[in-house]
Amino acid sequence: MDKYQKRLIRQFDSNRVLWQTILQSGVVTQETPLAINFVFYASSEKKAKNLAHALTQKGYTISISRKPRWFWKQWTIEGDAPPTQYTFEKLQEWTAEMVIASKMYDVEFDGWGVLLPKAPATEAV
Repeated sequence: MDKYQKRLIRQFDSNRVLWQTILQSGVVTQETPLAINFVFYASSEKKAKNLAHALTQKGYTISISRKPRWFWKQWTIEGDAPPTQYTFEKLQEWTAEMVIASKMYDVEFDGWGVLLPKAPATEAV
């Protein structure tokens, strides 16, 4: 099992926990469009730019930043996916795509997150 297969297994396990947390928040259903943000790390500017170009072609908003030299993975690629309705299965497919991209571009997929919408205010009685 290579490092990408291990990463995919860890991400799938994390997805189960995160997805349950998202649904239990009470402000999100499977019909709620979610804007996923995600992070990759790269060891070179070229690798970061190649991945950024590929992800931009898929409609993601991407930014690249450089870390201090003493970081092993000096380049950070942060992205935002357009708001989309997700099911758990669709989230797993999206995660697999990100791990595959990390292998194709020789970078490290660190994971994803979402900013949950605020719960509607309730009126005091």
